[in-house]
Amino acid sequence: MDSLLRYIVITTARNEEKTIGYVIQSVSNQTIKPSIHVIADDGSTDNTFELSKKYGADIYETNNPRYTYKGYNQALGFIGAINYATRLVPDWDFVLKLDADSVIPKNYMESIFEHFKKNSMLGIAAGIPLGASARHSRVTDGARVISRRCYEAIGGYHVMMAFDSHALLLANQYGFKTITFEEIKYLELRPSKKYGIQAWIHLGMERKMMYLPLYHTFLASLKNGITGSPVILNFFFTFFGHLLSSPKKYAPKLNREWVRRYAIYEISEFIHRYID
Repeated sequence: MDSLLRYIVITTARNEEKTIGYVIQSVSNQTIKPSIHVIADDGSTDNTFELSKKYGADIYETNNPRYTYKGYNQALGFIGAINYATRLVPDWDFVLKLDADSVIPKNYMESIFEHFKKNSMLGIAAGIPLGASARHSRVTDGARVISRRCYEAIGGYHVMMAFDSHALLLANQYGFKTITFEEIKYLELRPSKKYGIQAWIHLGMERKMMYLPLYHTFLASLKNGITGSPVILNFFFTFFGHLLSSPKKYAPKLNREWVRRYAIYEISEFIHRYID
C-alpha cells in the first residue's frame, strides 16, 4: 500500500468512559498510523471527554439538541466530525468509522487496505466482530472503512434514521462493492445490544423510508423475531412499523426501482448462503 496513503478515524461517543480508552489505544497501535482520530463527543456527562484527551485523540464537541429518532444524533456527530477532520487533513484517502466500543487489532487497517488495493471498486469494507457471522451483502458497522471516492460519490452521510444502511445502499447503487471480510476480526466490548419497542418501530419506519419492500421487511424481521430476544415481539413491531408508517420524505438519492431489485438479490443471496 502507498506509504503516502492517509486516513482519518471518526468515533462518535456519549458517556463511553468505560471503553473509549481501549478504542483510542487500538487506533494508536495500528501498523499504519492515522492522520487524526476525532472523538465526536455528544454531550457526555461522564469522563469520556477527559479520557479522550488523555489518550491523545482530537475532540469535536457536537453541541446538538437531543433527537428521539434513532441515529440522528450519531449521524450529526459523524458528519460534523468528518468536516472538522477534513479541515485539518484535507487530503485524506479513507475514513475509518469506529464505534466507541470497538477495539481493532494492530494490523486491522493494513489488512483492510490490502483489499482496497486489490479491488478498485471496493467502496466500503470492514472486518467482523469476534463470534459473529457475516452477511455478505451488508457490511458490519463497528469498524467500517470508506474510501473517499465512495464517500464523495454518495454525497457523504445523511442525517436520518439508519444513515449507515442508507450509505451502504447508495454505495451499491453507484456501483461500488461493499464487503465484510470474515478473516479480519475485531472486538466489540459490548457485543449484545438490547432494543426496545420504539427502536423496533423505528427500524420498520426506516426500511420503508429507504423503499425496501414490505416482503423484505417481513422476512428480515421474521428472522430477527425468531433468533432475537424477546422472541416474536421484535418481528411484530418492526413489521407493523413498516406497514403503518407514512414517511414525510424518503431517503435521498436512492432509486426506488433499484432498491426493489437489490432486495430480491439480497434475499436470494441469503438463501443460497444458508442452503448451499
